[in-house]
Amino acid sequence: MKLFEYMATGIPVLAVNYPSINLIVKNDEIYLADNDPIQFARTIEKIVTDKNQKKKITKMNKLAKKFSYKNRSKNFDNFLKKLN
Repeated sequence: MKLFEYMATGIPVLAVNYPSINLIVKNDEIYLADNDPIQFARTIEKIVTDKNQKKKITKMNKLAKKFSYKNRSKNFDNFLKKLN
């Protein structure tokens, strides 16, 4: 849930490129770096100069809304109604 909270902000998000993260987001929605300090630092440098940063932030904000508590509760409620 923390990742979605970060993605709801207006600032770029950088996460470690783990398989569990890749199940949720793609590289065009947030910045991903390997679990290596040098590569992580280089990705931070890239973020500062990235001309597509606003586009990426817009995509991650849209994805965060999709997984908001409100939308998740609606989906769960619809699921429960279908069971009846």
